[in-house]
Amino acid sequence: MHPKIYLFCILFCLSLIGCSLMPNEIKTAEKIMQTNPDSALHILQHLPPNRTFSDADRALYGILLFQALDKNDKALQPDSAINFSVNYYQNTNDKQHLAIAYYYKALLYKRAQLFDQATLVYLKSLDLIRNEKNFKLLGKIYSDMGDICSFQKDFNE
Repeated sequence: MHPKIYLFCILFCLSLIGCSLMPNEIKTAEKIMQTNPDSALHILQHLPPNRTFSDADRALYGILLFQALDKNDKALQPDSAINFSVNYYQNTNDKQHLAIAYYYKALLYKRAQLFDQATLVYLKSLDLIRNEKNFKLLGKIYSDMGDICSFQKDFNE
């Protein structure tokens, strides 16, 4: 084989390996989120900031980051991550991820005591998954909406 072609093949393979590292770390964080949310948060927070994400990976990263922060009782920051996820999933047909992104955006509003905005976003999330079998997310949405009604003393609502 010609040495230039051989060198090109090696460089090409190395670039493919370098490109695939980022999604693998995100996928690892997603896999361990339920059992080890602190480790998932550690992985997500230590991703190199200078590496580029695809839009899909960046949107998933936003959801996973907020999920890890929530499970570890940390402040939900930065809101730009979840806003990107919401915008991305609004343009795709992925209702499940959009519902989750809406949930964390609503939770962000709820913790900031912006209850009207939180309720509107919770209702958007609820509309997306009402007929799905994601009972855990449905329970969280109904629970948070109940908390808002209780806090505002809207017991009839």
